[in-house]
Amino acid sequence: MRKADKIKLLYIASVSLLAFIIGCVDTSVQVLPNSVDYRSQVSVVNLIPGGGTATINMYANKPSITTSSTGGDSIVSNSIDYSTPILSASLALGSVKGYMDIPAGGKAFIATYSGFPAAKDTFGLTTDTDYKMRIYFVGDGTSSGIAVHKAAERYIGQKPGSSQGASIFPAGSGWIKLFNGSPDDTVTTIKIKGGSIDSTITPSSPVVFSVGTQYHQFTAGTYTLSFWNGSDSLTSVTQNIASRGRYTALIYDLKASLKSKVLTDD
Repeated sequence: MRKADKIKLLYIASVSLLAFIIGCVDTSVQVLPNSVDYRSQVSVVNLIPGGGTATINMYANKPSITTSSTGGDSIVSNSIDYSTPILSASLALGSVKGYMDIPAGGKAFIATYSGFPAAKDTFGLTTDTDYKMRIYFVGDGTSSGIAVHKAAERYIGQKPGSSQGASIFPAGSGWIKLFNGSPDDTVTTIKIKGGSIDSTITPSSPVVFSVGTQYHQFTAGTYTLSFWNGSDSLTSVTQNIASRGRYTALIYDLKASLKSKVLTDD
């Protein structure tokens, strides 16, 4: 066989093999999605001393998309879309806006306050993908001393009763932690009494303003938690800790009018 004929035969065989391979590819599975919906679950709390009712609007990033001449899309930039808030709330001191399922990513909060009528603040932060979290609005008692603090609580998928949530929702016990929203008080110890329990938790470092503790696990039951700064008793709160329940105890406001309450996380 001539060399040219061999080359021609090899070419035909190669094309045939390629067509066979392409024909065997299963395109009915593992189709890539056009987009992925990244989500967060967010709750907002007003702990601003002297600020009165905080009116809070949250706005999200809106990607700026450009289409190329070949038809492909690409994200040029992410900018806040102020046309429509994705969360709106008017919260008195110590009040909470329950969890909302929202897109993850960059956010802007615009807040005004009945107690500081001349004040209007804009805060920026990111709500993290697949996290359940609280955002605390805190302050030092002045219109210029207001800030936001983000505290993640768990992965969204770790739901009560799910396999992913089994380790943090054991039957017969619950969890509680502390967040300090008071600008002029520090918690050094937490005393817990209830049933057969009479114990003291000493955090590894004092719980100062805008800082929280980790969760602590207790057998389901009713407990009184007392918060101390050294030998000074600050405040106390009583809470029934349900089986598989998770809670956050708060102290907030200025020292002269210190308050406490418990929020249900799950």
